[in-house]
Amino acid sequence: MPELRMPRLNQITIAGTVANDLDFRENGERGCILHGRLQVRLGAHRTSSGWKKILSFFNFTMKGRTAENAFDLLEKDSPVVLIGRLRSFSRDGDHIHRDVEILVSDFQLLSRSDSDDDEDEDTYK
Repeated sequence: MPELRMPRLNQITIAGTVANDLDFRENGERGCILHGRLQVRLGAHRTSSGWKKILSFFNFTMKGRTAENAFDLLEKDSPVVLIGRLRSFSRDGDHIHRDVEILVSDFQLLSRSDSDDDEDEDTYK
């Protein structure tokens, strides 16, 4: 029986807003690196006091020219689409910490719709 080979797919496209100030560093010959956090609205659920947003947060990293361009264009609360792949890693210390981040290869800055009278509404163009 022939061996089943799985395709090497590890691509993610995700839309959200930049959740915090970006951390940009120039590493000399190694180029530039940018770290940030993406806030993604997954939906909402009803509570006794009204509707509550359901949010998820994802760390992301950009390198090289992509990092430079993103640092010039993005800021906290910027709506953006990120395209890249996932990377998992562990940090050792007093406690083992495992994390997953998005290694961004491309991004697209979105703009808020002109009819966006309600800031709670996520409408972009």
